[in-house]
Amino acid sequence: MALLVSSQAKDLEGNLLGEKECKRVLREIIGKENPWRAEWLDANFKYLDSKGNPTAKSKKGTFYIDYSHKLQSGVLVPTREVVLPHLEESKCLDLNSLMSDSNSQGIPNLSVVSGNDIYFYRPLKDNNSVARFVAGSGRALLYCCWDADDSNASLGVRYASPIGRAGAKK
Repeated sequence: MALLVSSQAKDLEGNLLGEKECKRVLREIIGKENPWRAEWLDANFKYLDSKGNPTAKSKKGTFYIDYSHKLQSGVLVPTREVVLPHLEESKCLDLNSLMSDSNSQGIPNLSVVSGNDIYFYRPLKDNNSVARFVAGSGRALLYCCWDADDSNASLGVRYASPIGRAGAKK
C-alpha cells in the first residue's frame, strides 16, 4: 500500500502506474463504498513457543508472519518468516500514520496513531490466521484474523512486486 500512497507502484514491466492509477487501485482496496470488496494478502500468522512449535492460546508465545509464498508440488510454501513482536491490540488507525509507521509487511507498530481510516484486527493465536483487506460502505478493514479456509469468489488477488524487483530485466 505504501507504494500506492506514494504513487511509486509499478506494473510488471517496471513502468510507474502514475498518480491517477495508484489512487484508483488504492480506492479499490480500501475505499468506503458499495459493493464491498476484499483482497487477500500474502501473510500467514503463527503463534509459536520458544522452540518454534505452535503453542496454546493461553501460553506465552511469539507471533510470526510467513510470506513470499511459492507453489511447490501443489502446496503454498512460505519463503520468509519474520517475528512480529507488537500485536497486542486491534484498533482503528489513521492511514497516513499506518503508511509511515508500519513494518515491512504493513503491520502497524504500536505507535500508529488512532484514526478512522482503517480498522486493524490483530491475528488470533490459533495458528490459522491470514490477512486480507475488506472495504464496504461503512469502513475499511485490515483483517489479520481471518480463517485460511474461508473463501469467496469476490476476493481478489493482486501481484505486488517487491521494491526493486519491478522492472528488473530477465
